[in-house]
Amino acid sequence: MTVYFDENMPPHLARGFQTIQNVENLKSKNCTIKIKLLKDDFGSGSKDLEWIPKLKGTNSFIVTRDIHLDKRKDEIAAYQDAGIGLFFIRGASKKTNLTVWEMLLIISRQWEEMIKIMKKRKPPFSYRVTYAGTPKQQR
Repeated sequence: MTVYFDENMPPHLARGFQTIQNVENLKSKNCTIKIKLLKDDFGSGSKDLEWIPKLKGTNSFIVTRDIHLDKRKDEIAAYQDAGIGLFFIRGASKKTNLTVWEMLLIISRQWEEMIKIMKKRKPPFSYRVTYAGTPKQQR
């Protein structure tokens, strides 16, 4: 399975998680998780409606802060058709502008739960991920 960090996520955060996950993959005999940057595979500035269909059938998931992916009808239809899972990283309120450190805390705290969801739930789906509690299903 591949977990892509969207362009609105810091690339060094994704690379850090990739380094950690590579070590964890050595321990797991039945599931390898690759972490990649969307821009590395689809180019910087690629439009959502361009890259989403290319993920169809790839067992891919997205970590993002882009609220539009779950608000615009055409983008919702595209990710549902492509069968991808979305994880929206959120602060305490919609207006919270998260720092890299806050994103790190949220994702590291929720990472194992996110992996469980990826393994158990058949996409398409979307979850809101915050520091407190567990990821909350949106769609």
